[in-house]
Amino acid sequence: LRERRVAHTTRLAPLRCYGGADSKPAEFVALVGSDGTLPVLVVDGRVHASSRSALAALCDEDRFPAPAHPSLLGGADTFAAACERDAACLAAERELAVAYGSWLLDERGGRAADRFYRALDAAEALLESRGGEFFGGAEPAFVDA
Repeated sequence: LRERRVAHTTRLAPLRCYGGADSKPAEFVALVGSDGTLPVLVVDGRVHASSRSALAALCDEDRFPAPAHPSLLGGADTFAAACERDAACLAAERELAVAYGSWLLDERGGRAADRFYRALDAAEALLESRGGEFFGGAEPAFVDA
């Protein structure tokens, strides 16, 4: 949201692994239900309750036109085209997020941490191959969001 220069209000809700579904604020539960996951983005009254939907809304060039809102599509014409081009980055980011969440919930030790470190190494290698500190290279892209 900051990279796109979108005015917004942030409301925090704890992740399930930090206290269970019972710790979600009533406002959050009313918005997405008791099984809702994070992140959630509301744009023009429409609830985007998945990462992919939230990214698609955030990258809507008609709703958030340049130059007032710098694009995160890295030269792609559409969000779908950017997703196709950056499929490896999306997969690496997803694996890193899942591996981290699994590690937080891991009660057996070891295996989940190993998965997380493998995912972290893969993400770092991909970042290096793209020539920058972002999946978009030198500038942030939608995958970095």
